[in-house]
Amino acid sequence: MRCIKCKRRKHLINLASLKSICRDCFCKIIEKRIRKRIRLNKLFRKGDRILTEDKLSFYLIKKIIKDLPVKMFLKKPASAKVNKTVIKYTLDDKLSDFLENILFGKKPKKPKQISILDVITDNEAVLFAKINNIRFKPNKKHKDIVTLLGRLEKKYPGIRFSLSKSISELK
Repeated sequence: MRCIKCKRRKHLINLASLKSICRDCFCKIIEKRIRKRIRLNKLFRKGDRILTEDKLSFYLIKKIIKDLPVKMFLKKPASAKVNKTVIKYTLDDKLSDFLENILFGKKPKKPKQISILDVITDNEAVLFAKINNIRFKPNKKHKDIVTLLGRLEKKYPGIRFSLSKSISELK
């Protein structure tokens, strides 16, 4: 079976949200999602000093906004002043936090930091990092919520993205 996107290479990746695609097409899709997130929300501007919490975000920002003159830091130097902090916060983290707030009555947290990974799932982030030889470990989540999301995704593929869109519309 061939990649459904380029029709040339054998498919290697089988995710519910992306069907059967090759590594190159998978990476392009992930980068495109994140590029769109950055562009639509106007997250970065010329002269920004950006601190990233993880290597995956650092890699993606470097690759996507390579022409924009910004200073980037992976670890915060003592003397550096940063005006934007990018956190490791995926789509699964976003959904997990939202469901915890609803089901367990927790107060919603308003992060002051920027998240660029909240358009990809934990599985997609781990796979993208593995393909590009980057270390990435997803944040820990409530076990019951993860189980619930897993069951929903099995029964209704793409439910994570639908829930995310609904959450965004509620805000």
